[in-house]
Amino acid sequence: MFRKLLSSLIIVMLTLTGFPLRLSHAQERKFYTIAVLDLVANGISEAEAKSLSEYMRGQITRAATSEQFGKKAGFVYKVIERSQMDKILDEMQFQRTGCTDEECAVEVGKVLGVERIIIGSVGLVGETYTINSRIIDIETANTLSAADYVHRSA
Repeated sequence: MFRKLLSSLIIVMLTLTGFPLRLSHAQERKFYTIAVLDLVANGISEAEAKSLSEYMRGQITRAATSEQFGKKAGFVYKVIERSQMDKILDEMQFQRTGCTDEECAVEVGKVLGVERIIIGSVGLVGETYTINSRIIDIETANTLSAADYVHRSA
C-alpha cells in the first residue's frame, strides 16, 4: 500500500514540473538528465529508506522514460543509474549524506552533471508515514515541483 502511495507521488512530481503539456510541431522535445538521491530516513531505518529510494528511482525511470509521458510533457528525462551516480560521487569524494536542501542538491547535481535532481525524506511517526520530495532545477536552484504525502497505517 505504501509503495502505491509512493508511485502516485512520483507521477504527480513528474507531471507538475511547470512545463507546457503540449508542443507545437515546430518545437523539439527537450531531454533532461535527472538524478534521484536517496531519501533521508526519519523514524525508519536507513535500510528501509534506501529500499524505498530504489523503488522510487525505478518508478521514476519507468514513468519518465515512457513514450506517453514524453508526449504529454514535451520533454524526456534520462534517469542516471544509482551505480553511475555513486561512482561519480565517490571519485569526487563528495559527501551527500542527509542532502535535503536546495543548496546541497545543486552541489550534488553539478558534480553529477545533471539538469534536475530529486531530493526528499521519508518518515514514520507512530503509525503515520510521510514522504516529502522536490525536483530541483540545477541551473536556477529553483524547486520545480514538490510533493508531500501522508499515509496512516491501519
